Amino acid sequence: VSILGKNDDTYDPAVSAKKAKTPSSIALQKRSGGVGKIPTSFSSSFRNAPRKGRDTTAGSGWFNMTPTPMSDQLKTDLSLIRNRNYIDPKKFYKSADSFDGKVLQIGTVIEGSAEYYSSRLVKRDRRQNLTEEIMADAGVSGYAKRKYGDLQRERAKPNRKLHKRGGKKR
Repeated sequence: VSILGKNDDTYDPAVSAKKAKTPSSIALQKRSGGVGKIPTSFSSSFRNAPRKGRDTTAGSGWFNMTPTPMSDQLKTDLSLIRNRNYIDPKKFYKSADSFDGKVLQIGTVIEGSAEYYSSRLVKRDRRQNLTEEIMADAGVSGYAKRKYGDLQRERAKPNRKLHKRGGKKR
């Protein structure tokens, strides 16, 4: 005799499981039509239903914004933003943004009436996208040309250390 008051030699866990009346066992008995029968196949609606695709929106906190399709023009604008540290030497940006897998929206900034004389772009200076605006800026293009010329002059210089040792360049 065990502590539970059952004989060890006659105790069968399968028999006791059949006697236990849990909600799931009751539902199985009703589906199978009897006490001892166990269903061999389940025909539930969720197995036959098509799977939902991954939600590509930004979520309810962002008003379920849908992502903008990636075009070549958008890719160049994003690479320009990513490399903005090299465009303007007088501005410091903390870190480069990564746009992989993010929902992006493209729009037009509308200035307020107070900015009419201070920071407004004149109509002739406006361009279709960010890349064209940057390329049209004389200060940025002059800086880029100067830096490119410096790099070319640096590469054209002979490497004196290699000539003195007589070693190979690579």
